[in-house]
Amino acid sequence: MHRAIDSAVACVVACGLLNPLLVNAQDLKTPLRELPALSPRHAGLNPDTLQVLLDLIRTTPPADFRGLVVIKNDHLVVEEYFNTYWRETIHDIRSAGKSVTAV
Repeated sequence: MHRAIDSAVACVVACGLLNPLLVNAQDLKTPLRELPALSPRHAGLNPDTLQVLLDLIRTTPPADFRGLVVIKNDHLVVEEYFNTYWRETIHDIRSAGKSVTAV
């Protein structure tokens, strides 16, 4: 167990995620203020499969899924929010960052 955690921490450190000084500013992309939209079909996504996914999210309890955002090649392809959440909603994610880092 500890070996897996040590490996994950080593990966994070090696990638420069724990120390912002290791990341070159020119390597970071500037955030896009207004993303141009692109249809799922033009982005190479199957619209029927996407609709099945959205229906599954809407109908599967518990209703705690907040949103699905897909950006491809600097274009907004999907932006769907659920259960009264929206883009400007502040989300309390608690320890989600640690879970992603552990992966």
